[in-house]
Amino acid sequence: MKKVLSLLAFSAVMFAGCQEDWEVQQEGTGEESVVRITLQAPEAMGVTRAGAGYTNSAKGGITNVDWTKYDLRYQVAVYDKDGVTQIVSPKIVTVPDASASTQASFEVRLVNNRTYKFVAWADFVAEGTTDDKHYDTSDLTNITCKDAVAAQLNDESRDAYFVTTNEKVSTDGVKLTLRRPFAKVRIVTTDWNANDPERRPNKIDIAYYGCKRFAGINAVTGDALGGEENLPSWTDEGITHYTVTIDPDVKDYFGGYDAGEDGTLDGAQGVEGEEDGDDVSVASTATEEEETGMAEDYENRTLMVDYLVASPKQTTIKLWFQAFDDNQKISGYRFSTDIPIQRNYLTTLLGNLLTENIKVTMTCDENFEEEFNAPGIEIVTGVEPNREGNTYFIESVANLVWLSEQSQAKNGLVNANFPEVKGGYTFKLVNDIDMEGIDWTPIYWWPTNSDGNSAGTFDGDGHTIRNLTIDAERKAQQGLFGQAVIGIKNLTVENATINNAGNFTGAIAGNLYGDLENCKVSHIFIRSYDYTTANPPTVIRVGGMVGIHNNGFMKNCTAEDVNVKGYHSVGGLTGFVNETPNRKYESCRVTDSHLWNTASSGAGGKQIGAIVGVAGVSLTLKDCSSANMEYKIGPYNEENGTPYIMVSGEEGSKEYGPQHALYGNPNNITVEDSDSNSEP
Repeated sequence: MKKVLSLLAFSAVMFAGCQEDWEVQQEGTGEESVVRITLQAPEAMGVTRAGAGYTNSAKGGITNVDWTKYDLRYQVAVYDKDGVTQIVSPKIVTVPDASASTQASFEVRLVNNRTYKFVAWADFVAEGTTDDKHYDTSDLTNITCKDAVAAQLNDESRDAYFVTTNEKVSTDGVKLTLRRPFAKVRIVTTDWNANDPERRPNKIDIAYYGCKRFAGINAVTGDALGGEENLPSWTDEGITHYTVTIDPDVKDYFGGYDAGEDGTLDGAQGVEGEEDGDDVSVASTATEEEETGMAEDYENRTLMVDYLVASPKQTTIKLWFQAFDDNQKISGYRFSTDIPIQRNYLTTLLGNLLTENIKVTMTCDENFEEEFNAPGIEIVTGVEPNREGNTYFIESVANLVWLSEQSQAKNGLVNANFPEVKGGYTFKLVNDIDMEGIDWTPIYWWPTNSDGNSAGTFDGDGHTIRNLTIDAERKAQQGLFGQAVIGIKNLTVENATINNAGNFTGAIAGNLYGDLENCKVSHIFIRSYDYTTANPPTVIRVGGMVGIHNNGFMKNCTAEDVNVKGYHSVGGLTGFVNETPNRKYESCRVTDSHLWNTASSGAGGKQIGAIVGVAGVSLTLKDCSSANMEYKIGPYNEENGTPYIMVSGEEGSKEYGPQHALYGNPNNITVEDSDSNSEP
């Protein structure tokens, strides 16, 4: 396990405050006495290790603020054990240099052997003052940020600490260690020196999207408060941009990643270049030059830090990063994957963010010290495949990502970015591709011409795409392809997981206009989003291979070990066949699969089947078969109980569930020469 720079112990100086308010003694509760409350900030990176001027973006405000400008202000209040009545109003002590002392103490008068709730808050204030600077602390149950959006990045003095805890008072006093109510997020580039010095960024732009941002903290309960739910998409107008200017010629940090020519301390091993690398092994000592000066050819530089109010449990954010030289964009990347954040944890995004073929890794580290719950997600920038004429040769994940990026290049919509689209393209796999660790954004191949012709062919050439993973976020049209006008052949998709699925979802394609031939899906797990009876889902047209198939045939296609859940129109191969009539599926087979249709009654309860759930147009199933199927019909929750369960051979035996071994609702479907009539 990778380690972060160790915290070093150092001596503490006590600061005392006097209480003027005395608690009114209640009869029969014991005698009052003076109780000493000692507060300890969590970070003890003192000048004893690195000398004056040491900074490290992996640490917080105590390490990084300029102590000629700030004091650390402690506040403590005492409540009854339920946190309802404030017994002692907030008392304040300021510490002029917490890099030398991180403790403060107070004396209050309380009743012996009684349990109280102690609430403490510490933040940075202007030197010599006790006034709120970054946070409005007038109400400890609703502490909010005072800073404007433009002032919230790259300010280490925004760090703060708190604790809320019930303690029984005694002559030993009360000793409390504070923790951050924030997650700290930092972005570190590993290619600062790769660009022309005249093209280094002087402005960083960040936009958070598709996630929740908390607005404040209740220091009494410890709850994160308010905030926007489901922030807009990165393409939406009105999305909030946080910007900060940086000086390309002045380095902000000198420790950790930012030290030395390669971003490491003397004698240290560098970043391993794998997923989410946050911390590096470091030597126990570093040279003065590395810690206080800037190496001429250093490659790493911390571009952004931010403090986000977070909850004790791990949640996720998404962000859009852009770097500018004045108003000229140098680079940008949309982190569409989930980025983990957690209270008092450090999340690091590390990679070559200023040059091409971006690869970023990330970690989330407990208490800014130990590696924790690295999600194993690799963020890859697309690389254009080799091409001969109109044939592209797909060799890597980066080539697939490029195809996804190109298909969304016009305003993030489903218009393909290929000028000769009318002539069609062939995309051919030249080897198997493992997508483990990639949070996939589907390819949306929708031609700009309106003649309905296929945009081309995706030819797997007998190869397999493995470990496809999508968090659909309830969005429609999810799969390797989202919405596509394209023929797909000779392709296997193995080990695919799509969570929080919306309408039109399938492992190969969510919404397909085109033929499928010689394709296979195996070990597929697709789940619609969680719901309650009061808020039922409307996730329909979900299949192991295709969600909705709007035109084209299917031939020699198979599915095995498919586990799919949707509201209705659920199929082992296809959820719903629609639009163009007189279609044919030939020599297709589904085995050993589990399908779940949560519609409990009516026509929707019948729209579940091994090959296809339901057809809106005429469809012929020729020489198709299924075996070892399990079907669930109806929701599973405390109010409605467990779903009905049917297995192969029970098709048509009930008014709900599949009406045939190959399909759900019989409307518009004809079966020819299918052996599944005898072996469902």
